[in-house]
Amino acid sequence: MRRTTIRYILAALTGVAADKAMGNLRKTVIVVCVCAGVLTVTHASTTYRYIGNNFTSIPFDDDPPSGTYTTSMRVTGGFTVNQPLPTMALGDIGGLIVSYSFNDGRNTLTESNSELQLSSVAVDGNGQVSQWQFIISQPYPIPASIGDIRRTILTQNMAGSNADESGSLEYCTVVQTVCTSSNLDWGRAFNDPGTWTVAPTSTLQFSGTLTFVSDLGGSVFSGAAPSDPFVGQFAYGRSVNDVTSPPGVSPEEAAYEFDGDPFGASIGDGTTSAFSAQLRVDIENDLMLDAFDASFLTSLHGVPFTAGSLVDTWNINGWPAGALVDPPGVEGDGDGDFYLGGGVFFSIDIVSTDSNLYPGVDFQAFPPPLGASSFGRFRVVERDADGNLLFDATGELDSLVALDDCDGDGVSVADDNCPDVPNEDQSDVDGDGIGDVCDIVGATPGEATELRVLSFDASSGNLAVWYTPACQASDHDLYFGPLDQVSSYGWSGSECGIGASGMYSAFAPGPGSYFFVVTGHGGVVEGSYGRNTTGAERNPSPVSCGRLQDLTSPCP
Repeated sequence: MRRTTIRYILAALTGVAADKAMGNLRKTVIVVCVCAGVLTVTHASTTYRYIGNNFTSIPFDDDPPSGTYTTSMRVTGGFTVNQPLPTMALGDIGGLIVSYSFNDGRNTLTESNSELQLSSVAVDGNGQVSQWQFIISQPYPIPASIGDIRRTILTQNMAGSNADESGSLEYCTVVQTVCTSSNLDWGRAFNDPGTWTVAPTSTLQFSGTLTFVSDLGGSVFSGAAPSDPFVGQFAYGRSVNDVTSPPGVSPEEAAYEFDGDPFGASIGDGTTSAFSAQLRVDIENDLMLDAFDASFLTSLHGVPFTAGSLVDTWNINGWPAGALVDPPGVEGDGDGDFYLGGGVFFSIDIVSTDSNLYPGVDFQAFPPPLGASSFGRFRVVERDADGNLLFDATGELDSLVALDDCDGDGVSVADDNCPDVPNEDQSDVDGDGIGDVCDIVGATPGEATELRVLSFDASSGNLAVWYTPACQASDHDLYFGPLDQVSSYGWSGSECGIGASGMYSAFAPGPGSYFFVVTGHGGVVEGSYGRNTTGAERNPSPVSCGRLQDLTSPCP
């Protein structure tokens, strides 16, 4: 039987006594996502992935710089938003994008090295991107110099225009403060659009403190020492359908691998970060401890583990693109501690004395919460291109944050029938879609938040607006007034029954400048209009939709 967590941690340590001397404080999971209530309803972050077709022409190839576009290259990439996009007409989503990455075969442009010049999409009734226009650019510096490079990636497919996508690289040859002339490399695919897919992801953030370090020199983390902090995160799929190559395992175990964008991970010491493009989640159910394992875990965590007792383990690893873990036919027993290839490898390992974490052993996107029965460590390793060890360190987890599992019950917000109160069994006796622990008698809706204008249709005069639905609301109303009367809440109109999808595309207040709010209701009773800058409730609109406001028992 594999010893997924135990052997993996053991491989990183050369002196348990030194590790124990640093202290074995048990830590508690910290959940920092903002869930339902007066602020917002948190949804799982969602990544939209794009795969273009190969370039069909190379219109320009003016070296320098060295290199060239070829017809085997194409545009790929995607963007991430905090919640799935609603059905919508073509409109700008730049304000909703939290991260993006596009590649044209020669360059990778992200939010850290470029800017979004255009970012518009339309989303159909199936939640898929149906039209789009993205232009991502890494501009010339100002002042420019001869030899400076500008990089641009474009992909678009809009009704009434030709599909087009390209990657370009310009090399500045003439400068007059700004670059005025350049050589151009350009790869292009015309009238041959690619495809978008939706990839909801789980984001797991962690922080920890080193307790053991073996620094052989030459590592990006050389100089790190016990008591130093490390932080990082993993982004991976919520569904077994996201797995690329699940290896064969015994009935008591589950192992899942995630490769490539948007899946990935990072770890850093505050000044230097390392990234991985491949992830693996391993689960082991009802592992029986032998005497050595029990003694080792007791020393490691400062709490008694006994031989013959059962534990469950949860482990996630990240390693660089192209590297192999336990490659077939090479030494290694399946525990993930042998690597082929260079780079930084890191992991989280959790062992729990609760042996009922994984009934039936199925995919488990989230780790068990740290606390009285579960204990966590992290490990970071770097090897050179020949596989030689440069750095090996372990530490104790101080916090573990599942960003889309607000209540820590192991069920993501997107699937949780009570996202703010732990309910692992998801019991819903009355079948209303709300978990039993969240069935609040007499509760009134909360506040709809995150109001945004997405687009304007000049032909109809309609505005498309975005909002995060209020808790306990079966429908919403929209109230508005002239912008110059916002300080006194001079409501002048309403649009009733706009739905609960989080998007309304028929808001037509007429010419002028306006302010507006969205309120949730349950048919008769409506909820909060939000609070002003002093914390007081905003005055409700006299231009009502025939509902009574009741704030005596708002939902959490």
